[in-house]
Amino acid sequence: MTLSNIIIGELPLVFFTVVAQASVGLSLVYALCTKLSSNAKIDSRKNFGALFLALTCFGIIASVFHLGDPLHAPYMIFRMAGFTQNGTWIVSWLPLEILGIGIMAFLGILVMLRGSLIAIYALPFVGFLTLFAMSGIYGSMAQIVPTWSFGLTFLLFCASALLLGGFTYRAFFAEVTKEIALSSLVSIGGFVLFALALLLYTLHNAEVHIDAIANVFGLMHGYYGCFVGGGLILTGLALMLNIYQDLLPDCFTCNMSKLSLAIVFVGVLATRVAFYGLITTHFFIG
Repeated sequence: MTLSNIIIGELPLVFFTVVAQASVGLSLVYALCTKLSSNAKIDSRKNFGALFLALTCFGIIASVFHLGDPLHAPYMIFRMAGFTQNGTWIVSWLPLEILGIGIMAFLGILVMLRGSLIAIYALPFVGFLTLFAMSGIYGSMAQIVPTWSFGLTFLLFCASALLLGGFTYRAFFAEVTKEIALSSLVSIGGFVLFALALLLYTLHNAEVHIDAIANVFGLMHGYYGCFVGGGLILTGLALMLNIYQDLLPDCFTCNMSKLSLAIVFVGVLATRVAFYGLITTHFFIG
């Protein structure tokens, strides 16, 4: 299977995971800023709900293009919590992920229509539980795709959420110094964890040995370093751009936070291509 086929084939999942994680991170930063300021106006809350819902719905639409037979949906719903196989209880991670995304969308509607503070504070909890279920999908497939790991995937997804959430909040909602500082702190922490997750993920895959594949990184046709390294460079550049604007605001004639957000999104998307590019089953079906 060629690299372009891999990228195109997994692109819906790439967009779904990245956008969903951005919405989860945004909900965390918004809830923290709302709690700290205790002065979030109803219009601001509704605007947040609209943006959160837009991100969540975009992710859902993107994921639809990666689904198989839609007629299997009732079968998945009946196995929402799990099922028994050969006397062993198996957790159904995918239905739990779908349930989590559905609850996130419902809470987003409540915030958009009513500016509900309860929904705002509930969103981060539901969001990170959804990321846990999302990671469980990949962890449950580790025997089939040994390049994936539950723990490392959860770390990567949470780090992406923090990184993107901080940038998104700053681009659309941060107004006072305290909000800018908090969103920047979350972004920096997310970047550190993001880089650590990619390092550990790379070290993990360096230890993966499959008889039919001499080097798992060869599945990316020599471009693994370009996608991961390039993605890290872009995310670091976006972070430095925000920091530079904070230190020398007089040097900028306009707010660069939205440009930084666009750059960091491209960076995370690039690294996610590498994540899906190392699906070892591509070797056998290519």
